[in-house]
Amino acid sequence: SLGKIDPGNPKAIEGLIKVIDSTTDELTRRQAAESLGEILTKPLMPKAISILKDSQQQEAVKVLWDCAQNLTYSEFYQAWNHLQIFVTSIEQELIELTKPVRLIYINCHQFSNSYNAVVNSYDRMLAQNFPKSLHGLPYTIEKFKNYWYGLQSNSDKELVLIFYDPLNKLSPAFLAACSKFDGKICIVSDSATSNLQHFFVSQDNLSEAIIDWIENQD
Repeated sequence: SLGKIDPGNPKAIEGLIKVIDSTTDELTRRQAAESLGEILTKPLMPKAISILKDSQQQEAVKVLWDCAQNLTYSEFYQAWNHLQIFVTSIEQELIELTKPVRLIYINCHQFSNSYNAVVNSYDRMLAQNFPKSLHGLPYTIEKFKNYWYGLQSNSDKELVLIFYDPLNKLSPAFLAACSKFDGKICIVSDSATSNLQHFFVSQDNLSEAIIDWIENQD
């Protein structure tokens, strides 16, 4: 079985989490949860928690329960609230900077499968009270670039766009296009697949590293 040949393998675990999180077939989800239970090691439990915590699937609940049995309350709490803690930490440190900065945080795990990355990213921006595009829905990368440039031109603060993509949902083509945009854009994920400034989800002092990048990048 997968558990016997691949214990603790991050890519195998990531793939099983994706199956549990997004597959509609109950049998497939159950088999994925069983395999995940065999190979999920304690260091990777926080990732499983942060991704599956909003799922209503029975298999996801079982994985979360198993994680709760193997982590301390503090460890489980940190994993459950990881995204909010991460964003709050950065926003608090931004206050200390000499230049005014506004964070745009795109949680790719919240993307709808019905839309492409451009529309999903735009939707996440609207959810953070950024204005609608004056030129209609930016459904292409070129329209999205123009919307991004418009936000920068009309902002009295420096804008920083952060893609949080723990399951690597963003395509290489989308990331490659964004890497050519002007302005500060970075991605937090498990693999560096583009020329965008990259930070690993699990790296130590993640928020401090991003603040240092914001402060020192020209």
